[in-house]
Amino acid sequence: MKFLTKLSLWINVLIVAMTLMGYLASYVHPATMSIFQTIGLLMPLLLVINLFYLFFWICLRKKFFWLSLVTLILGFQQIQRLAAFHFDNDVPEDRLSICSFNGQNYNRTDRIKDFLSDQVLPEDLGILCLQEISKQHLEGVQQAGGFDHSHYHLGKFILSKYPIINQDHHQFDGTVTGCVWADIATEGGTIRVYNIHLHSNKISSDDLEEFATIPFALSNYSNALQERSRQAQEILKMVSDSPYPTIVVGDFNDSPFSYTYQLFADQLIDQFKASGLGIGATYAGSVPGLKIDYIFADENFEPLHHRILRTKISDHFPLVSYLRLTR
Repeated sequence: MKFLTKLSLWINVLIVAMTLMGYLASYVHPATMSIFQTIGLLMPLLLVINLFYLFFWICLRKKFFWLSLVTLILGFQQIQRLAAFHFDNDVPEDRLSICSFNGQNYNRTDRIKDFLSDQVLPEDLGILCLQEISKQHLEGVQQAGGFDHSHYHLGKFILSKYPIINQDHHQFDGTVTGCVWADIATEGGTIRVYNIHLHSNKISSDDLEEFATIPFALSNYSNALQERSRQAQEILKMVSDSPYPTIVVGDFNDSPFSYTYQLFADQLIDQFKASGLGIGATYAGSVPGLKIDYIFADENFEPLHHRILRTKISDHFPLVSYLRLTR
């Protein structure tokens, strides 16, 4: 019994150490040491294990419960990036609603019109931002959702019920990674919306055998982390030059404990953290608890309510935020 207790204690210490490293991942550039970022990807699991050990030691009436308790308390602000606790859902009439959705699976099944006709999204949605969508879907989405205005470039859509008065795009390469932006004349004033898609960890089928080796997997992930941080800095430079109140949405392909996330959080407000409720996982694929899609807004917006629509219409969940323009 003593051996099992000691073994459990040492495992708990290891989990605590890894969790603390995960907290630091947001502040360590991946080019400096990518191991922090790798551990940051495991944070949902590490937090669950810490909760387990907290109650495990309490049930055994052992004082070691403080190890995980202090760890969870120290990281509470960061934990709210993944688990939010806002119960007030009152949304005033002068609200602005925006959705971000990676609809890759719709390209395979050609069911993009069902996204709106099946009432997956709220009827009063004002702005819809899509990633990994073909231009052939434009007409169907506009008709189903009543979006009269749109801007598209290489898999990224901004659709709006409000007039678009200016628009452009910024590409990182010839793939879907990059952003489109539009200046939109809403009822409360003109705003700028960026719809972004950052570099993914995707590998080709030719790489699968090599990817199975740990050194290659870590190298691939490290390179992707560095590329996303570079892309994030480019986008944030454009955001800082925006003449209008700004919203940034999209598929960031990075966890809320990553360096890329922190770059955005230093300048903008994560709407899930500010007004969401529950677990913030946005990836509907095989990795549980993964949050890689976000809606950020600057301080000119008041966060009102944030929803993650738990539907199985894609390998990503749609996000919907309600905000109020205060400037």
